[in-house]
Amino acid sequence: MKKIILFAIIPTLLLGFVAFYKYGSFTMEGSSTNNQVEQTNNINATVKSNLNAVNSNSNANHPELVKENVNSQSIKKNDIPANWKVYSNNKLGISFSYPNTWVQYEKENDFINLSGNITGTEFGFSDSTTQTFLIINYHRNSPDKSIYSDALSKADANPGDSELNIDGIKAIKRISIIDTGSKGQKLKPPFKLIWINFLDKNKSIGEFDMQFRTPITEQNDVNIEISQLDKILSSFKFY
Repeated sequence: MKKIILFAIIPTLLLGFVAFYKYGSFTMEGSSTNNQVEQTNNINATVKSNLNAVNSNSNANHPELVKENVNSQSIKKNDIPANWKVYSNNKLGISFSYPNTWVQYEKENDFINLSGNITGTEFGFSDSTTQTFLIINYHRNSPDKSIYSDALSKADANPGDSELNIDGIKAIKRISIIDTGSKGQKLKPPFKLIWINFLDKNKSIGEFDMQFRTPITEQNDVNIEISQLDKILSSFKFY
């Protein structure tokens, strides 16, 4: 009788162990994966920010930006240093120069819709020393040129916005200081964000959305970083 009970208990214990191993470990693994995804999303939210963050930290809170924007309404033809690198993208038909200390940290990523069509492309550059980032998004066949149209419609109402000429194309430039993260946390250090929107040379195809971010610290000369951005924009060419 005792043997029968023992034989009945052992399979039950084994099944319980297998169930715990399979589903318990799955639950812990799922929790770990969710934490990793959340951390990645937090990093992306901080690095790339978003248009809502720009609006919520507008120039009204930082009046010193208005004068700076007014003084940079046109890009001067800066001399590009001989040791700068050149980026070319035959698919988008663009090229520009960028500092030799920068690296392309994000290769070209295409965004594909449910129909299998490419709707956009994203790539980025960074300087690991100054923690400066330049993220470039290209939106194909954007409905009503929504990003550019939105920036253009708000430009007149925002005295801090300015217009630029990028290889013959009108662009809208907005500068803001971001000191609050996407979840309301204080950013240390805060950073200066410059948002630039302009249409493709072939206006029926798409538009460009560029986000330049550089931290505001004692070690980082923000003006030098912005002057490098101006050089990049002055070298931007369509072909």
